[in-house]
Amino acid sequence: MSPLEQWILVAFKVVDVAAITGTALWIGVYTYLAKWWATPLGATVVRLAIYLGGAFLLAFASLFFHFNRTSSDVAGIIDVGFYGLVAAELFYRVPMWIRLHMRTDGTRSYTALRVFAAEVWRRRGRPLWWGTPASHGPDGPSGPQDGRDGHDGHGETR
Repeated sequence: MSPLEQWILVAFKVVDVAAITGTALWIGVYTYLAKWWATPLGATVVRLAIYLGGAFLLAFASLFFHFNRTSSDVAGIIDVGFYGLVAAELFYRVPMWIRLHMRTDGTRSYTALRVFAAEVWRRRGRPLWWGTPASHGPDGPSGPQDGRDGHDGHGETR
């Protein structure tokens, strides 16, 4: 093994241990500070952290223990399962994110993904915080859009 490969292996071991420790610490602190299991947003974030933590644990096991061909295959299948759970959770929660970002004035209601997709198509891909397409000139938004944060959607302060 070349010196570069040895350094990469050491760095991967350090980062993997840090990722597992950080994931466990984050879940512990979040559990201490909030009842995450009582809200859809909190439960989603913690489940995603658990799934990624499981993938980190498999990487940890493969780095610190010698796997044979069978155990390596089993770890690979489980790893694919964890990443599949991440993808499934993200797709499952898209409608929740849409509902959480509904406008408070009631003019738009993104309660269904089909309605949201139609709105995105109508806006030709412009972000929701840009306001309506009618307020745009050829160079994008023209002036204040939401009036809440003092920004116009491009990082410029009014």
